[in-house]
Amino acid sequence: MKVIRDLVDKALGELELETVEFSVTHPSDEKFGDYSTNIAMQLFAKFQIPNSKSQTRYKNPREVAQEIVEQLNQSIKESKNQSIDRVEVAGPGFINFYLKTEVLRDKVEQIAANKWERPLLGKKYAVEYTDPNPFKEFHLGHLYSNLIGESIAKIYEANGATVWRGDFYGDVGMHIAKSVWGTMQKMNQEGVSITDLEKLSVKERQNYMGQGYALGVNKFELDTPEGIAAKQEIKDINFMVYVASQEVLVEEKGWKPIVDYKQYIVGNEEKYPKVRELYQSGLAWSLAYFETYYKRLGTKFDAYYPESWVGEVGLQVVEKGLKMGVLELGEGGAVVYLGEKDGLHTRVFRNKLGLPTYEAKDLGLGKAKY
Repeated sequence: MKVIRDLVDKALGELELETVEFSVTHPSDEKFGDYSTNIAMQLFAKFQIPNSKSQTRYKNPREVAQEIVEQLNQSIKESKNQSIDRVEVAGPGFINFYLKTEVLRDKVEQIAANKWERPLLGKKYAVEYTDPNPFKEFHLGHLYSNLIGESIAKIYEANGATVWRGDFYGDVGMHIAKSVWGTMQKMNQEGVSITDLEKLSVKERQNYMGQGYALGVNKFELDTPEGIAAKQEIKDINFMVYVASQEVLVEEKGWKPIVDYKQYIVGNEEKYPKVRELYQSGLAWSLAYFETYYKRLGTKFDAYYPESWVGEVGLQVVEKGLKMGVLELGEGGAVVYLGEKDGLHTRVFRNKLGLPTYEAKDLGLGKAKY
């Protein structure tokens, strides 16, 4: 593609034609060559190609293409290009390039012998993908993300790069609180215990928690006394989930908590142990459930990035942003980015409670992956 772009740019210069943005693509039908460019149509549409007498130099894009092709063939002949066999005009003005058969054969032989060029040798890339949320079922969108991410990772590796595969998952937040609340309701109504759930298969446990999530979502949306009460309980559980997630971080990562989430569960200390037990068990079940898919898909992640962790890492970045003057203190102690001065919009990175917002978590994710 670079060779073709260079040849086209040179041809335009020889013909004293202005350059414009143009594409070089693989035609969907092989009879139209190995590569194709729309440069002639782009030129004609933008400039109408006037000559020195202020008259139209070409009647249509195909005439533009024909003159460019003549110049391209002349340049290819003079440069003794070893890869391009011929260049032709097609349709309303496409320019098609055909590679020599021996060039394609040589490339196949290089690949078969594992000796092709590796332009990304020595480079490092972090590729993050799949990103399913615990307590909910793995769905088609996660499969799509996994296939795209794994493909990108393998393409980088095939070209010589070192790839770091990362998986972000939302282990905290209202979606978790709704699932925990709904699952607890189901367990109470059905007389089911954690021990009972542990006897189920990993997929069955995940399905059970998925049903709990659907129940929590439905109750949360109800504008009735029952719905209002459920909404408050879910909000209380949300803070308890953050506390429980910190305990997981301390145990598994040796993390020193930055945010004091415990201050927000005052008055609910008696309820906390049950929430913690279900949360920590459910989180482990979910991650084990996801691994069954990763194994089947041939994916092995180098690191996992829970939202609870990157949120705290993000707060460290927010503090740095404050010191640098990029971020500012807003109303009630919130930390904001006043984007209007840069032609953007205002975003909150730490709320009035001192907690990281999604924006802060995104900053933390970037730093954690780095």
